[in-house]
Amino acid sequence: MKYAWIERHKRHWPITLQCEVLNVSASGYFERQRHKGSGRTETPSKRLSDDSKHNLPIAPNLLNRNFQPGAPDCVWTSDITYIQTDAGWLYLAVVLD
Repeated sequence: MKYAWIERHKRHWPITLQCEVLNVSASGYFERQRHKGSGRTETPSKRLSDDSKHNLPIAPNLLNRNFQPGAPDCVWTSDITYIQTDAGWLYLAVVLD
């Protein structure tokens, strides 16, 4: 979204200034422009896990920010992300005990 705004306004303000003001990487902007017509897909849409516009139950906060449990195998955390490569998207999942 920010890159599209920069593209629309590049005749009015320098690209690097817009990137600085919008807190985005100028190199990321130029990389996107370089690949724009190459057939690459855009970034998959991100889904927020804290979307509160639903009627589903919300899990209780059992950890309550206690990041130093007394023993192993008591608290686990995980995250997933995606990485764009020349071969397509790679999905990386990490689980920590």
